[in-house]
Amino acid sequence: MTSLFKFACAAAFLSSVLMPSTLGAQDHDATTSALACADDRASGSNGSCAASETLPGPFIVFFPWGQMGVDEDGAMIVDDAASSFTDGLAITLTGHSDRSGPAAVNRRISQRRAEAVRDALIDRGVPAEVIAIEAEGEAALLIGTSDGVREAQNRRVEILFSRTAE
Repeated sequence: MTSLFKFACAAAFLSSVLMPSTLGAQDHDATTSALACADDRASGSNGSCAASETLPGPFIVFFPWGQMGVDEDGAMIVDDAASSFTDGLAITLTGHSDRSGPAAVNRRISQRRAEAVRDALIDRGVPAEVIAIEAEGEAALLIGTSDGVREAQNRRVEILFSRTAE
């Protein structure tokens, strides 16, 4: 195909999208519904992609060894996360642990830490129904260590925001 032919095809397509009055209603609907934004943004009625909005976070609350409650430093992170919450968002809390104990115990600890962060978010006005909890235990280490090693950065709860389906 020549460049001129490619340009003519592109121009014809664009003019049909930009000037829908030249098309029948069915043709216009089929043309605009075929357009989609490459990054999952909504396509507007004029075929343009809506401006993307950045999600808050991620936020990470760290825990001292052997503790499952949110301390003063963690409370400041939870405050920031709670103040970032708006309608239309969901929160996933993923609890993690280090490898200093048995895997089954570490999974329970990571669950309790995530529950503590959930409770703190709820206390700050985040609706319980938008919060989901996952417990990874020692399965997803931030810092790789050998079994039995205490690593502060692995004892954490990640607070991740996502958009809810509307």
